[in-house]
Amino acid sequence: MELKGGFCMNNEEKKQPEVAATAEETAPQTEETTVTETETEAAAKASFLKKLFSGKKARKSADMQRRLRHGRTARVLTVVVVALVILLNVVFQIVGDRFPLTLDLTGDYTLSDTSIELAKSVTKPIDIIVFAPEEAFSNTNSADAQKFTYGFEQPAQALSEFYNAVKQYKTYSDGKVNVTFIDMNSNPTAVNNYKAYTTDTIESGDILFISGDRCKTASVSTDLFTADSSSYYTTGQYSFTSTVEQTLATKIKSVQDTADRVLTLFTGHSEDSAVMQGLQQVYNLNGYDLEEIDLTKSAEINESTVCAVIPAPTVDYSKDEIERLRSWLSNDGKEGRNLLVFTHPTASLPNLYEFLEVEYGLEVTDNLVVETDANRLYAYTSSFATYADIASTDFTKNSAGSAKAMAWYTRQIIPHWEAKTDTSTQYSVNLVTFADTARLVSADEAAQSQNPTQTAYDGTIVGMAVAVKEGYQNTLEVNTVTRVAVCGSAYIPTPNFISVKTAENENLLLDSMSTLTGVVNAINISSKPIETTTVTFSATARTLVGLILLTVVLPIGLIVTGIVVFLKRRHL
Repeated sequence: MELKGGFCMNNEEKKQPEVAATAEETAPQTEETTVTETETEAAAKASFLKKLFSGKKARKSADMQRRLRHGRTARVLTVVVVALVILLNVVFQIVGDRFPLTLDLTGDYTLSDTSIELAKSVTKPIDIIVFAPEEAFSNTNSADAQKFTYGFEQPAQALSEFYNAVKQYKTYSDGKVNVTFIDMNSNPTAVNNYKAYTTDTIESGDILFISGDRCKTASVSTDLFTADSSSYYTTGQYSFTSTVEQTLATKIKSVQDTADRVLTLFTGHSEDSAVMQGLQQVYNLNGYDLEEIDLTKSAEINESTVCAVIPAPTVDYSKDEIERLRSWLSNDGKEGRNLLVFTHPTASLPNLYEFLEVEYGLEVTDNLVVETDANRLYAYTSSFATYADIASTDFTKNSAGSAKAMAWYTRQIIPHWEAKTDTSTQYSVNLVTFADTARLVSADEAAQSQNPTQTAYDGTIVGMAVAVKEGYQNTLEVNTVTRVAVCGSAYIPTPNFISVKTAENENLLLDSMSTLTGVVNAINISSKPIETTTVTFSATARTLVGLILLTVVLPIGLIVTGIVVFLKRRHL
C-alpha cells in the first residue's frame, strides 16, 4: 500500500484512472466499428437480395426455357404423329387393295383351306370378267344387287361373298388372279373385246374366266347360289345356298389346265340315274367335262376322252358292244386308255363281267358284303350298310383310312393279277377292302331272305380294285399305261353318300380318277358345304362385341389416356 497526501491508496484504486482513461480512449473506436458493421450488414443484405432476385430470375428463365423446350417438343411430336397417321392411312389403303385385311365375324367371306391352296397353285394369269356393275357386289342394298338377287337377302350375301373372295384369290395367287367389272349399260361396246372367247351371247350377269386361250363361263344368277323351294308350301320361304367358292375353284382350276379333260359315260343299258347324277356332281365340279355316249348306237367316242365310265348298268352288254369296248381300250394296239366301272348289286351282266375278268383279271362275284361289327354299320342299321376301309395307295392319296368309305350293298371283287413288283407289267391294286368282321352272302339269297347265310372268307374281302397294264414299245421305259377300275358298290358315287361328312366317298372318286388319268398333285374340290377355320360369332355376339368396343372399351381407353397425359403434363 502506498501513502499519498495523508491518504492511503491500494493498487486497484490507483488503476481506476487508467481504466477510465482507457475507456475514454477506446470510446471513439467503438463508434467506428459500429458504423463499419452496419455497412457490412447492408452490403451483405444487398448481396443476398441481389442473389435472391437473380436466382428467381434464373429460375424463371430456366422455367421459361424448359416450357419453351417442352412446347417445341410437343409441337414437333404433334406434327410427327399427324404425319405418321396420314402416312399409315395411305400405306394401309394401298396394302388393303393389294392384301385385303378384313375381320369376318360371320365366317361367310373367308376362303377355305382348299381354295387357298388352289389360289397359291395358280401359275398363269387369270382374268375374271364380270359383266355387271361393281356396286352390285360391293353394296348389296343397291338396285343393281337387287336386280340379280330378286330382293332376297341370302343371294345378296353371295354377291358380297364373291366380291371378297376374288380379292383373296388375288392376294393368295400373288396377283395372278384379277377381276374386272363391266357395266353393260354405261359401256355396252366393251363386250366386243370378249366375243372371241365364247360362242354364246354375252349378257348382263355373265362371268368369264380367261387364261391364255382358255375360257370358262358362269352366271351371277345361276352359279353363285342355289335355291331350294321344297319347303315353300309349308313355310312360305325359299332356302338359298352359296356356291361361290365351288364356282370360283372349278372355273379357275379348269382354265389352268392345258386341255379339256373329258369323261365319257357309256349309256344305253338302263344305268342307275343316281350314280350318273353323283358322278356329274363330283367330276363337273372338279373341271372334268362329262359327255354321254350310247354304245348301242354308232356315235363316235370323243378322242379327248381321258376315261370312260360305265355307271352301274342293269342290262347286259351285247357281244358287239363288248367288242366295241375292247377296241376302244386297245386304241389300235397303242393302249393307254382308262375305264371305271360301277356294278349294280342285283343286275346279272355275264358278258360285261366276263370281259372284265378275262381281259383285266377283275372278277365280279355274286357275293354281297355284310358286316357283323355294329360299329362299322351306318347308324347301326342294316348289315349291308357297311363302312369299308380305303387302302393307302397312289390312287387314294387324300382319302385313305379305316372305315372311310360308305359302301352299301357291295359286290365282292376278286383281283386275279398279282400285286405290283419291280418287274411287273400288269398288276392289280386294292382300293377298298373290308375288316375281318365282314362276311359274304349270296346276292340271290339276299334278295329272297331277310337272314341270308353268312360265310367267312379266307383272305381280304375287296370291294374296289384297279388293274394296271403297262406297255413297252422299243424302249426300256413305260410309255403306255391302261388302267381299268371296278367298284362293287353302286352306292359309293350317289349324291346322298357323297355328301356324308364322315365318309371319304367323294375324295375316293376324285383320287382314283386323278391317278387313272395321270393328273399329278390334284386339288380336290368338294361338293360338300364349305367349312372354314374361322372365329365366328352369332348375331347376338356380334352386337355385344360392337357395344362393348364402342361403349365400354373405347371410352375407358380415352379416359385413361387423358388421365395419364394430365398427370404427366400438369407440372410443366
